Amino acid sequence: MSDVDPDADAVSADLPVELQAKLFEQLAAAGVAGAGLTITLVGTILQGSFLVWVATAEFTLGAIVALGGQTQLIEGLTKKQPIWRKARIISGAATLLIGMGIGSLATDVYIEGKVDQPSAQAPAASSPALPGNGAAGED
Repeated sequence: MSDVDPDADAVSADLPVELQAKLFEQLAAAGVAGAGLTITLVGTILQGSFLVWVATAEFTLGAIVALGGQTQLIEGLTKKQPIWRKARIISGAATLLIGMGIGSLATDVYIEGKVDQPSAQAPAASSPALPGNGAAGED
């Protein structure tokens, strides 16, 4: 039994190039979406801390790197130069930057949640005393 797919010859030779171009498009869209999310969160729940701006920068750089990769892909195809090694490095860098943005944003959301949440062990000093909550037998 052969491991070769009989339909493998029917696959277009341009398919890898199309898939790489789609990957760069999706990475750029993810970077822009991530940057937009962080900017939106700054205006709502996050306080504009350092980490949220780091996340914004990482998402933005990831999108820019992906767009640069797409440009390099087109340029390499036009000049008939080898592009696959460079395309893998660029898509890896864009993915890494977007992943770093996700990590920075998640860390900032976690820190903001810990800071804003009252400690479970701290007594509620601001709650008013209710009548009848004294010792047994006191009324």
